[in-house]
Amino acid sequence: MAVEFYTFDPDGDLLLILSRPPDDAESEDGAGEEDTNNTPAGSPTDERIGEDAAESADTHPDTGASANSAGSPSLEVDPTPDEDEPDREPAIVVHMLVSSKHMMLASPVFKAMLQHSRFKEGQKLSATGKAEIPLPDDDPYAFTIILDIIHGRNRQVPREIDLDLLSSISKLVDKYQMVEAVESFSNGWIDAVEDLLPAGYATTEDVEDVHRWLGISWVFAREDEFVRMTELMERGCWEGLAEDIEEVLPIPGLIVETILMKRQEALSDLYAFIEQTARRYQQSEICCPRTDSAEWALNCDSLLLGSLLKSASSYEILPVPESPYGDISFDELAAKLYSLNVSAICDKIRPSFQAGVEPKPAHGLHEAIEERIALLEERLSGLNIFEFKGEEKGPRPIVGV
Repeated sequence: MAVEFYTFDPDGDLLLILSRPPDDAESEDGAGEEDTNNTPAGSPTDERIGEDAAESADTHPDTGASANSAGSPSLEVDPTPDEDEPDREPAIVVHMLVSSKHMMLASPVFKAMLQHSRFKEGQKLSATGKAEIPLPDDDPYAFTIILDIIHGRNRQVPREIDLDLLSSISKLVDKYQMVEAVESFSNGWIDAVEDLLPAGYATTEDVEDVHRWLGISWVFAREDEFVRMTELMERGCWEGLAEDIEEVLPIPGLIVETILMKRQEALSDLYAFIEQTARRYQQSEICCPRTDSAEWALNCDSLLLGSLLKSASSYEILPVPESPYGDISFDELAAKLYSLNVSAICDKIRPSFQAGVEPKPAHGLHEAIEERIALLEERLSGLNIFEFKGEEKGPRPIVGV
């Protein structure tokens, strides 16, 4: 089993045990060699991976035991390839030697694990002065950066990282409640990639990026980015949003529920508007504003109603689908309404109108649709992050000053 060691505190008393897949970037010619000049931007930890391991060779940096000895720490994972993937290389186990005091100070989660006797890690730390915590689900690249910050190794911390790594860090920061520990770097990381903020929610790539940014903005309390991402989701999401992002984003379920509720209300409003318009033209009362001929007015209403029903049916707007309306988004329904091919006789033959009445195409239906959509777009303007975090914007006041 391949094992890598990283020492964040030479006098550390806590061993974190993670795992990672084999390094895909290693070539046959350069395997095992460190190249600090060609590390890709956004992957600053790649050059660290293997560095400490090379320094410590096959010896545990704390105990001096062989990595393969019976007493060495081990991760409870199966390092052998799956039977279905015989050519897949086994996972690499990553050992990180850290200070328990630093971890407890930075993270209430680690503090609960290590300080209280009801957890086995805390019991072992209290009894022997050392402890191990397996973290098989955590990203060692992201954790390396966080641990450098926690242990004051600021020169090792990159000032810029890519969006994927930033998303991974945000998940760990949320999981272990370490926002305050990393916030001196997090704003700089986010500002450096802010020009990559997605502007839509239509393509698969857009959706993935919006979800990443939603998680990042939530964890680091970035108000503007949170508003922009939730606005895109309100206008572009579908019925199955909750299932698609469940257990992927570190955000409360109430946020997703609120986004879906606002989507559903906006769609209901648009469907109701078209349905009510069709019903109004089906009534005996004449809607056409022309005054020269009651027969022409009736025929004008009939043409508008027929073209509305036919066009709305071709776009699957009518009959109205059941709530919560399946896979259609607000933006998709709005685009269909803009494209409705509705006309009236008044559009072709200029009649006499009542005094002060200005003739409008399709009796003003297209204009009314645009106004209704614009009104709903104002309502779908994103969410206020602090309404969900239950805290005021800005730092806490200094007591006694």
